[in-house]
Amino acid sequence: MSFLTIPKKKITVNLEVFQDIPRNEKPKPTTISIEVDPTKAWPDSMRVAVSYLAAKNAMFGDYEAFKDFEFQFAACKYIDRLITIYANQLDKDGDPWKIMGYCTAGPKAVIDEPPYSICPRCGTSLWGQPSGNDNKWLIDSYKNNPDPVYCLKCGQRFKYDDAGRLAYTAVANSEKQIRRIKHELKAIQPKLATVD
Repeated sequence: MSFLTIPKKKITVNLEVFQDIPRNEKPKPTTISIEVDPTKAWPDSMRVAVSYLAAKNAMFGDYEAFKDFEFQFAACKYIDRLITIYANQLDKDGDPWKIMGYCTAGPKAVIDEPPYSICPRCGTSLWGQPSGNDNKWLIDSYKNNPDPVYCLKCGQRFKYDDAGRLAYTAVANSEKQIRRIKHELKAIQPKLATVD
């Protein structure tokens, strides 16, 4: 694990809220934002997991129910209490133990080697998606946070090996291999005459 100073991140999710509003009136905002420390797994990874479940599954029947959830989510220091109160919103079965298991799932190896790694739970790229072939941006993003503790989208914690390196599973990806081979072919190789 590296010891870089990584600033807190703001996580914002949009929730489904039924709003009975007049035709000419704009809907009220239905986003929730939390600030998390990407270097500390507990309790921030659990808060991110709850926000992911809420964005994925929750449907609030009215705006007041949403505002109550937003207040409880922002103020609640005990994530298990929040999960128990809103179990029906976070999971189709309404099982708080299942939700708690999701939020406290054990660390898993990421898919593919850094900096091309993705989260094993939600498939989000850990260091973002560069536009086009902007590998410099991807490498800079990787250098700024080489050791992610958990996914900033779904809260999945990541596994590290005994040497402190991010564990990953190899994935056969023909496009990626072709890109690497093309990159290697572009590299300037020294000529035998110049190497003495």
